[in-house]
Amino acid sequence: MAMWVHPDLRGTGAADALVFYVQAWGSQVGATQVRLNVVESNSRARRCYERAGFRATGRQGVVERTGDVEIEMTCDGCPLAGQFHFHPSQRSC
Repeated sequence: MAMWVHPDLRGTGAADALVFYVQAWGSQVGATQVRLNVVESNSRARRCYERAGFRATGRQGVVERTGDVEIEMTCDGCPLAGQFHFHPSQRSC
């Protein structure tokens, strides 16, 4: 699965909402961990994932098509459950 936020919606909290709902879905289907890969130079996305409880695992790879370095991040459980209240006027990721 790949996900991204349209440039017009960046900074609106849409990325936080998207990550939260992926975590919530994982929890509903019994997942105990969520893993993802993010391009190392995409600091904005990395900060968003870190706010959601993700931490780098130390594993890296290279995107064959672009040569970008990707880092793996993981999150155990769903630390945001019950805490996330998205409102379109909020600005974050």
